[in-house]
Amino acid sequence: MLEDYYVKPSTVDRVRASWLAPQIESYLEWLESHRYSRLVVYRRLPLLFHFAEFAQKKGCKDVASCKPYIKEFVSQWLEQHGAKAKSVVAVRKHTIDAECGVRQMLQLACKEPVTRNRRRRPFPLESEVPGFAEYLRSERDSRKAPFAITVGTWMSLLST
Repeated sequence: MLEDYYVKPSTVDRVRASWLAPQIESYLEWLESHRYSRLVVYRRLPLLFHFAEFAQKKGCKDVASCKPYIKEFVSQWLEQHGAKAKSVVAVRKHTIDAECGVRQMLQLACKEPVTRNRRRRPFPLESEVPGFAEYLRSERDSRKAPFAITVGTWMSLLST
């Protein structure tokens, strides 16, 4: 599976020689089964390889002992690779990308449930019109149109 993402056989061999190679490959399979884009995979694979090297230098012998080092790795990764980020938002995105990939891989390896790091946004008009979201949900027609379409329609009407 790594061959789909790396052109050079030497790179594939280097990743497979890593002590976390089985976990990286199973995480790669998980990403593909959950339909993550190739771009996400391209960004996370090198990160995971570097985390494996980092954890090994810290003396980790098993996957469970790696978890305390996630934050330290992310801060080191940002020092080395975050210089390209030109804004606070970009730095935050780099931080989330680095932390999320490593955290998810370790959760999978430890047979823990993998959770997303995103919070659901509140309904945009809830403070202006309390109960409006519930009204829209109850009035949805039987075709089961996505709620976001209904909200988008109302938002476009309100902005005109």
